[in-house]
Amino acid sequence: MVISHRYLHGGPSDKNFSGTSDVGCGIKVYCFGGAQEVAFFHEYRAGVDWVFVDHPSYHRPRNPYSDIYGAFGDNQFRFSLLCHTACEAPLVLPLGGSTYGEKCLFIVNGWHAGLVPVEEKFEKLGR
Repeated sequence: MVISHRYLHGGPSDKNFSGTSDVGCGIKVYCFGGAQEVAFFHEYRAGVDWVFVDHPSYHRPRNPYSDIYGAFGDNQFRFSLLCHTACEAPLVLPLGGSTYGEKCLFIVNGWHAGLVPVEEKFEKLGR
């Protein structure tokens, strides 16, 4: 499973996600002191489940990280939300008829997902 943001650079009909479909399994993720509702979009391609996390904060024209004025002020929130959601996805998404479950190996690529190992450890400790 590959998990990424669902960046809608071109609006709701962004061609980058034309092969995806809504999984119909939205969840609440607790992040930055509140509950955030996220949805998942999925595409099975080349033997891999591609999962895209959808939240209004990922819907930005052009560059998802910054604009001409610099980095977006909510980047910490948006990337933390991705990390929390990535840890939940294998437990809640019924891809191929069942969930991946708890026995997952996370390979974290880039600073966007840097909190995944920390989050996963705390979830296993029940904190």
